[in-house]
Amino acid sequence: MFLNTLKLSVRNLLRWKGITLINGLGLSIGIAGSLVMLAFVLNEASYENFHQHKDRIVRVATDFGTLPNVMHLAGTMSALGPAAEQELPQVLESVRLVREQKTTLSLQDRSFQESQFFFSDPAVFNLFTFPLITGNPDQVLSTPFSVVISESMARKYFGKENPVGQSLILNDEHSLRITGIMQDVPRNTHLRPDFISSYSTFEKITTLEPSWQQFGTTHTYLFLSDNDLIKLEHQLYDLLVHNTNENFANMISYKIQPLSDIYLHSNRFGELSASGNVLYIYLFSSLAVLILIISCLNFVNLTLARFIQRSREIGIRKTLGAMRSHIIRQLFTESMLVTFVALLFGILIFELFFSRLDNLLGVSLVIDPFRSIGFYFIVLGILLFSGLAAGLYPALSLSQLKPADSIKGDAPPSFTLSRLKKALVVSQFVISIFLVTGTLVIHHQLTFMKQSDLGFNKENVLLVSFPAGEPGLREKYEALKTELSSLSQVKSITGAYTVPGLRNYELQSIMRPDQTSSEQHLMMRAIGVGYDYVVTLGLELVSGRDFSKDFGTDAEQSILVNQKAVRELNLPDPVGSELLIPGGKEKQRSVRIIGVVKDFHVQSLQKEIEPIFFYINPERFYTLAMRLSPNRTDHSLADIKQVWTRLLPNEPFEYSYLQDTYEALSLSEEKINQVITLFAGLAIFISCLGLYGLSTFTVAKRIKEMGIRKVLGASLSHLLVILSKDFVIWIALANLIAWPLAFYALQTWLNHFAYRIELTIWPFLLSGLAALVIALLTVCWQAIRAATANPVDSLRYE
Repeated sequence: MFLNTLKLSVRNLLRWKGITLINGLGLSIGIAGSLVMLAFVLNEASYENFHQHKDRIVRVATDFGTLPNVMHLAGTMSALGPAAEQELPQVLESVRLVREQKTTLSLQDRSFQESQFFFSDPAVFNLFTFPLITGNPDQVLSTPFSVVISESMARKYFGKENPVGQSLILNDEHSLRITGIMQDVPRNTHLRPDFISSYSTFEKITTLEPSWQQFGTTHTYLFLSDNDLIKLEHQLYDLLVHNTNENFANMISYKIQPLSDIYLHSNRFGELSASGNVLYIYLFSSLAVLILIISCLNFVNLTLARFIQRSREIGIRKTLGAMRSHIIRQLFTESMLVTFVALLFGILIFELFFSRLDNLLGVSLVIDPFRSIGFYFIVLGILLFSGLAAGLYPALSLSQLKPADSIKGDAPPSFTLSRLKKALVVSQFVISIFLVTGTLVIHHQLTFMKQSDLGFNKENVLLVSFPAGEPGLREKYEALKTELSSLSQVKSITGAYTVPGLRNYELQSIMRPDQTSSEQHLMMRAIGVGYDYVVTLGLELVSGRDFSKDFGTDAEQSILVNQKAVRELNLPDPVGSELLIPGGKEKQRSVRIIGVVKDFHVQSLQKEIEPIFFYINPERFYTLAMRLSPNRTDHSLADIKQVWTRLLPNEPFEYSYLQDTYEALSLSEEKINQVITLFAGLAIFISCLGLYGLSTFTVAKRIKEMGIRKVLGASLSHLLVILSKDFVIWIALANLIAWPLAFYALQTWLNHFAYRIELTIWPFLLSGLAALVIALLTVCWQAIRAATANPVDSLRYE
């Protein structure tokens, strides 16, 4: 019975080759698009899943400052973890991790720069699932100057030799003995060490301030016996008050982050790796559902139209004794067969394009979907959803037709293409218009962000990473600046803690001398800079002067502020005003404002401009900024690198351009725009496939009507209007539904930007007009064929 049903299904599908092809193509594209998006969601959701105790591990993060100026730090105090483990019963174990991003490791005459070098407590192998190939997890980090390396690093440094017992030289100074080898850490984690040295090593080679006072660089993880995180936050705060004082503790709050939340929900200063974006999860899940819905609506529409054309066949089969269950089985089998074949082609398309998703979105694809059980559940779900949605309703509906009505071709109104056909077509174009409108508005916002006055000149500025904190830094900087300034292509050069586009999480308290209460302190962004920072970055001085070596007091007693800082400090005449800022061992030091710069955007236009003050501090130079001549040659960079290599032979020359660095802040929005544009195009394409197939049935049904009208003198344009007006009405209705939905969604999205465009009617009108034009072009060919057909052929008796 099943084989016979299958044979008939194949025969019927081949009989209707065109509509089967359109149906299968639309559904396969929709399935492929949905699979790509859902596989990405699986990829992002897989982070930290390989850790056996992930549900009981948390990280303690720190918020420092008072609203609205708060530093959000991923790390905390080095003393907190051990104190929590000792004092709090629900904390079973604690682990501290400190990452050294620029570490030189040497073996004999070979040296390498490593960025994934960590110091950690011995319990790191108890909390995290980092299996050891060689070594005892309880002993490998029990002594100072011990280190565990990954298997890939073992091959890199030692080839096929056994590295255990051998030594690596850390920063040309300290010998580390290799005590174990661990398996390479999967990429789907925020914590990916290549080297883990004992925390006792860190304590011996680093001069630390009191461990309860210095915070931010030590990442603290706790292994808990229960998940009462609110109680834990209060207990940790009590520990802080007990070990410091209440005034200091009032500036601190702890945030407990479950391990599985860190990648998608944390974007703090000092993160151990690039964070994901939970917005992508919501966006791609929504797009996957929308594109699948469009495909299924398209499938239902065309399947229903094809089944209705076969009403006589159904009537004859019923007259010859076929039961309703036989009809349902036959029609449903045909739909499931098309769905299954479309699914196979969809998987093939998915496999071709999924590997390119990392380039499109700038993400690291970790999982192999075909090895994930979740992926197969998604595939099964899509098959059942598509097959049931596309085949079950038409089969159930048409199977109850009366044989007499079916043979005459008179289907009851509920089975005509009227209401259901309209609903399906309108639904498809509602989604398509929604996506097109979103694409236009997002593109407009991105263009606005690119063309806005940023308050500084990002063109032709070269940024070079500088080794802040090394001995003799001031002398190295001055020598570099002198030599580089002598190059004709270097117009100006400065050192800085940060520049626009790079994160600045240094906050300092600042206040007027007449403000004595701690509540009156204003937490403000502070940027340690060198002379010529203003001219190199192209900032605009609105009053006062720039830092100058001609004034001996500028290095210690002068600051620059931006206009927002003047407003926050309520200074009617800012130049010359005295302020108090932290002074190292002293409680405060007095400084004088010598100039005010025009407000500029340190971050993307999503963030409001913040109050900032600048001060001279060569010890905080992490970046060298050089303004280059616009007509620089290809040799400019080589000349700069040559000077760098001669003066700093042991430091890598790592560079970028300010324009690229700043524009990277909007990369997330750029990627969203690309994805929505792609899927808007897919949605329109699938909708038009269905519209083309549907118009074929509609025109065929009215072919005799067109012949009669032509005989009676109807013109070509009049016939085209008659055949197209229904589609115009459907698109108009789709616009009326899609526009309010798009307005609400886009208004919500734009509210995330401090500086944004205002929504106008034009994107909505353009998207509606585009949908109408595309729809009319889609049905135009069929309409013209019907309108220009010979009336004799149209009226010929069947």
